[in-house]
Formats: sequence, C-alpha cells, structure tokens
Amino acid sequence: MHTVLLACEVLRPELEMLAAKMADPPEMHFLEQRLHDYPEQLRLRVQAAIDALEQAHTGDLAILCGYGLCGRGLCGVSTGRAVLILPRLHDCIPLLLGESQAATNASSREGATFWISPGWLKYLLIPFYAESHRRFELYAQKAGPIKAARMVRAENALLSAYKTFCHIRWPEMGEDWVEEAQRIAGLANLPYAERPGRSRYMAEFLAGGKDPEKFLHLAPGESADMDADGLVIAVACPRRSVVPLPEKSRRAAP
Repeated sequence: MHTVLLACEVLRPELEMLAAKMADPPEMHFLEQRLHDYPEQLRLRVQAAIDALEQAHTGDLAILCGYGLCGRGLCGVSTGRAVLILPRLHDCIPLLLGESQAATNASSREGATFWISPGWLKYLLIPFYAESHRRFELYAQKAGPIKAARMVRAENALLSAYKTFCHIRWPEMGEDWVEEAQRIAGLANLPYAERPGRSRYMAEFLAGGKDPEKFLHLAPGESADMDADGLVIAVACPRRSVVPLPEKSRRAAP
C-alpha cells in the first residue's frame, strides 16, 4: 500500500518536522491556505488533487487528508479507488493542540480565541500584514486614497472580534516563531497568549490514523460529514470512477 499525504500548508511546518523523524515517511503534497476562505473552491481543489494522485499511482493507495471538515469544505470529497484517511475534526486546531474536538470546543467557549501556529503565521498572517501597503495602492487606484485607507483599516481590524491571540507552541518547534507571533499580536491589537500543543495526534495521523475514535477511513464512494451532535462521520455519496491512465503513463507511474 502506497501512502500519500495531501494537506493544507498551514500544517506544513509540523508535518515536515514529524515526517523527518519517520523511517518511511509518506509522499507529501500541500495546498494553499487561502482556499479556506472559499469552501466550494477548497472542495474542488482537494477533489482535483485526489483525482491526480489516483491517476499517478496505479497500485493500492491510501491518501492521508490533512484537513478537518473546514467549514464543510471537505464534505462531498471522495475517492475513486483509494482509501481516504482524515481526522475526525471540524478544523485543524485540535490537531495542533493534540486533543479531541470536544476539548477544543470547551476551551474556545472560555473566550473568543484566535488560534495561531507557525503555519498560520507563515502562510496567512505575516503575508497579510506585510501586504498592507500593496492593498492600499490597489484600492486607491479604484476608490481614491481616503476610501482606500478606510478599507485597509477595516481589513486589518478583522481580528477585532477576538479577545485573545493564542500561539499553539509545540516544544519540538523551539523558539523560532515566538517573536513573530508576538509582533503579529501587536499589529492585531490583541493580547498575546500561549498554549502548549502536543504532537501525538498528528504523529498518529502520519502513521496511518489507525484509531477509529480519532480518524475516519473512507472507502471509495464515501465522504465525511457532520451529524446532529457535531461528530464527523462517514456518509455515502455517488460512487466515482477514475479515468484509466493511458498505457504509456500507466507504465511510467511510480
């Protein structure tokens, strides 16, 4: 069984760190974070990536899908012949914290927390604040400088609904991201906090996600969804088929 990882780049720092310690790490592929802003686009891109992986690998295949349901963006995603393995989570925060969805829900109810990690900093927040000047110039061309300034201020205040900027820190990741996390918290005008994360959940995922309480193993024709109690479950969806590879490509595929 060949194993491939397909994940959001937000998880890339932690996944690559864990994979480097494995004797036989999975082949790894990442999609851009910004897809989370558009659940339908996320669904289409993940599905297209799965289809491409099934085309590229002709033998038995397991795809580790490094996503939660992500605003239901993963609902409806399925395979044509591979086993699809994903965490039974609403989003990636419990995976980074190393705890169950219920535990994260309970801690989030204590206040409006904006959770961040090295991947959230690298692929979303640092570029977002670094591009303020470029966004101002773009808006000024269309609406003039006064309106452009208001638009940038409104965008930069998107985190104002939160009460805390909480950095999920894995001991294995060291001190590298602390200064940047504190700087971005200052730009967001939010109090900085830290919470220790644990790598075990993500390490179990990379190792094949064998615990059925934590992971779904979806057969072809199945997808993930959420039941009335908020549990991530397997549901039937129309069985899909993968178009066979041309003979030349089939021989060349790894």
